[in-house]
Formats: sequence, C-alpha cells, structure tokens
Amino acid sequence: MLQCVLMRRFVCIALVAGGCISFEITQKADPTKATVCAASESACDGKDDDCDGLVDEDLVRDCSNCQGGGFEFCAGGGYTGCSAPPLAAETCNNLDDDCSGGVDDGLERACTSCTGTGTEVCVMGDYVDCTAPPGPQEVCNNVDDDCDGTVDDHVTRACFTCKGTGVETCAAGAFGACSAPPPMAEICNGADDDCDTVVDNGFQIGQACDGADQDFCTRGVFQCDGSGGRVCTDTTDPIYDFCAACRAGVPVPATRIGAVQGGALPPVAAWGNNQWGVAWGTSNPGEIWFSRLDANAVPIAGSEVQLSSTPIDSKAPSIAWNGTHFAVAWNEEADPPAPKPTQIHMRRISASGVLVDGTVFNVTNEGGATNRSRWFPRLFWDAAAAEWNVFFNCHPSDYTAPTAVCRRRMNGDLTVATPPLFQPADTIPITVSVGNKAGIVVANAGTHVGLAWEDAATSKIHACSMTLASGVLGACTGRVVSNNTGSGNIALSPSIVVAGGGYRIFWHDDHTGTVSCYSDSLLLDNTAGSLDSPCGSSRRFISAVNAGSDFLIAYELFAGANDEVGVSRVNGTGGVTATIQVTNTTPHSWRPQMSTDGAGVGIVGWLEVGAPAEGDLAVLRCQGP
Repeated sequence: MLQCVLMRRFVCIALVAGGCISFEITQKADPTKATVCAASESACDGKDDDCDGLVDEDLVRDCSNCQGGGFEFCAGGGYTGCSAPPLAAETCNNLDDDCSGGVDDGLERACTSCTGTGTEVCVMGDYVDCTAPPGPQEVCNNVDDDCDGTVDDHVTRACFTCKGTGVETCAAGAFGACSAPPPMAEICNGADDDCDTVVDNGFQIGQACDGADQDFCTRGVFQCDGSGGRVCTDTTDPIYDFCAACRAGVPVPATRIGAVQGGALPPVAAWGNNQWGVAWGTSNPGEIWFSRLDANAVPIAGSEVQLSSTPIDSKAPSIAWNGTHFAVAWNEEADPPAPKPTQIHMRRISASGVLVDGTVFNVTNEGGATNRSRWFPRLFWDAAAAEWNVFFNCHPSDYTAPTAVCRRRMNGDLTVATPPLFQPADTIPITVSVGNKAGIVVANAGTHVGLAWEDAATSKIHACSMTLASGVLGACTGRVVSNNTGSGNIALSPSIVVAGGGYRIFWHDDHTGTVSCYSDSLLLDNTAGSLDSPCGSSRRFISAVNAGSDFLIAYELFAGANDEVGVSRVNGTGGVTATIQVTNTTPHSWRPQMSTDGAGVGIVGWLEVGAPAEGDLAVLRCQGP
C-alpha cells in the first residue's frame, strides 16, 4: 500500500562563485495513480518522469546567443531565467546585433540633399545610396553647388605654358596660379622660351649678316650658337667682291680667268654641282674655252680646256647645266672665200671638267648645205623632255641677214638631233635686227619658253611666250615691250629672266635722249605688261638674273672716256634699290654677263680692254649691293 511521502530535494540551477544557487522542491506522491517511472527526468514537462517525487528536477540547458554565453532551467514545464546577455537592436555597424544571421539587415534611414529628401540603406557599416535628388556639379563660383557643406571643393582645371602643363585650383570663386613651369627669358635655342608665340625673337635668325671678316659683305645668316646666343655663318672669306667697294670705297680686285691669246670675248657662266662653269671666246685666233670656278668664283686649278678645234672663227658661246654635265654651244664662221657660212657647234663637259664628247657635235649639220647663216646660239636644258634646246638666229636658205629664229632639239647624249632643222614648228619667223645678230635671248620657264629680240622693222624690243610640252613649242606671237619712238631711237640688247608667273625683260634705249635701262613684264599667257620702268641712265648692254624677290642687273656704265661695269638691284615693280660701280679700269670694261646659282648669289664677268685693244676676262662673285 502506497503512502504519501513528503520528499525534499535541493536543485542547483546555476553555478556562481563559491557555490550554486538552489531551491527546495517538495512534492507528494499520488498513491492513487499507477505510474511508470523513467530512469531520470528527461523532458521539461511539469511531470515527475522518474517517480522520485520531484518534477523536472535537474533540467538545465545552454541559452548562449551572439552576445555571450548563458544557461536557463526548467520550471513549471518550461525553461526560464536565461543568464546570457540580452539581444540588442540592429545598428549600422557591420555586425549582427540582433543575432538574426544577417549583418546590418533591413536598416535604412531618411536622408536629404539641398534639393530634396530620400532614404539611404546601410551596407557594411555605412549608409549609402541616398535617394534624395542630387545637387548640381560643383563649379568655381564661391557657392556650395553640390550641397556637401564645402564651397568650391575639388574644383580644378588644366593649364599650360610653352614650357609644360599644370593645374589651377579654385578657391573663393577664382582659380589660382598655374602649376606649369613658368616662361623664362628668351634665349637662342629654337624654342619659344618667353611664351610670346615667337621662336628666338630678337635674335634675327635667318637674316643676312656680315661676319668677322674683311669683305664688308652680308654673305652669312644668323643662327643659334648652341649656348643661348647667336652667331653669323659668314666667316673669313678671301674673295673680295663689290660689297667692299660699296661700303669701304676702295677698288675691287676681280678674279682673272682664261688662257687669253690676242684678246678675249665676254664670258658666260652656269651654276651646277656647287661650282660655276664658265665659257668664253678668244680672238686671233677665235676659239672657245671652258673653265670651272668654285662657289666663291675662284678658278679650279687645271680646269681650263679648249672646246673648239677647227681653224675657223668661233664666237658667241652659250652654256647650260643639265644635272650631270655642262654643255657649251657656239657658232663657227668659216674663213674666206666669201660668203662665210656659219654653223652651230656644241660640246659637253663633266662635273669634274672632263670632255665627254670626243669630237665637236655639229648641231646644224644639214648634209652639204654650207651657205646658210646660223648665229649666236642660246642653249637650255628641257628637264621634262630630257632634251637640249638650242635657239639661234637663222636664214632658212642662204647667207643673208637672219630672218627667223630656229631651234634644234637633241637628246642628252647628243646622239640624235630631232626634228629636222626647218620643220615649221621649230622656225620662228621674226625679223631680228640686221645690225646686231646677237639680238635673241631665251628663258626656260618649264611649261613655257620666253623669247625676246631686237625687231628690225620697228627698232623695238619684242617678246613672246610659247608653250613647251613634250619638247614641242607652241606659237610665238610677238608683243612690243619697249616704248622707244622716233627716228634713231633704237632699243637694243634685251635680257629675259623667269619671274613668278611669267618673265621680266630688260633692255636699253635712248628714247628719253640718254641711253638708259628699262624693264617690262610678260606673262606666261603672252600678255604684255605695262611697266616700261626705267632702271638707270647711262647704262647699256643689260644682263639680268632673278635674285629671289628682286633682280640683279649688270651693265656697261659709261661716262666720259671710260666705260665701267655696274651692278644694280631692281625690285619687283622695276624700281632700283641699290647701285654700285664694280670696276675702275682704264680705259674700258665691256659687255658684262650676269649668272646666278638660283639662291640669290651670282657672278658677273666682263671684258677689260687696255692699250693695245686686247682684253682680259674678269669674274666677280656678288650677292647684290
């Protein structure tokens, strides 16, 4: 028989320092109920599972959380009294404060900008992605445009000087100083040091200058010296030219050339391979000679060579350069019996002064026609057709005064002369002055050829421009370019040079009562100009070259008993800008001939005649007065 027994039991519910917290459980057994007892309490269910008279005794479990450790005990059929730290509210700190398994989950807050409100969410401990309308971009205006609480923050712009690049930073509405390298004082170094857009300003780089020599001539140009300064490229020059006479007032010594026998005839010259080729004629006997001068017009030793080789009279040489050879053409006039037929002969000389052709080439050999007149050739090289061109005074049938200008074309090696001499396209029917068979001059403009001559019918200077294509000449329609009028007023000695879109023609006449120099222009389309500009009185036998923007002319300057050679610079409108007498001889210096290297520097040659009447040749290098 069961009895109700009061049973006591102490249960430890938590360990503390020095012992445990406990309380006493008392329970009475129920003798009226049959019970199956468990070995021990196993569930917190408010029952005495192990029939020891105690309910849910000794049941304790871990209740730790993300904030810390703890335990809880069973009482009244449920666990209670957890000793772990309590859970915290979730905050934006990149931690799982509420132990939900998510970091900063679901956190958002209101946000504002200077233009409205919105919300922003917490991500990894920071609030981001505010949905409030953004403020405008910050600009340099002393205003907080982007509403971040700072005025003109992080506003910069690129800047530069001629020395490099840098940055300008905005402060109080204005950009500050540029951090690029600053300009410096200009020095001569090919750069714009002071940033004024002009390189080496103040140093006159490229301008003509007279160096530390004795010739008083502007033969050099200023250039930088590598140390910030400038230097003149004109160094000591042993060649004394007419610049010295102009500036120092002393006579001008000239280079004497030529194996002269019994007198000489005026020289002609051409520039090629950085040297001058010079040809001239001698008298008693009349022969043609050739020599080379260096760039300073100094004769090259051993370069003189005789070109003509027949016992007849050789005169009037003309010279040209084709890129590899010099060529000289002249007329040969037979000795008596009369009439004295003439032919045009030609020969080539290499750049080193060697005769290329073993024998003289007869330009006008016509198979037995020996009584025809051919005078005063004018030679040039047609680069487009790779042909030599020789123009000369001629009569188509017999030895009389010339009635036309003829042309002969030849290949570069002189092996073929084509077309036949008097093919119509190569005979120009003009009336050349009877008294001066040397009355034609020619200028090659590439696509055109300019021709000028003394017209026998009008005593005026005529000219024409002819097209030149594949070696074929167009028609020559003569235009009057001189203005001389009246009986006895004769225009003589034309000189023609290529200039811009046409030609410039010089001559002398006496229509004002004094023999003077005049010039006019002729366009490529054969339109005559209207300059008729005077270029100095007491001047005759004009020879001209193009010196860049101006022209250099040489002439006989006659006064009293003596004739001298003068040189002038003439501008594009015909005005004379400088003049110098380059000789001081007794009694005569005659027939000057001017040539150029194509870069504004030329040489002038003339005949000096003393007593008895025999001549020496003189050549002078010049850059213009």
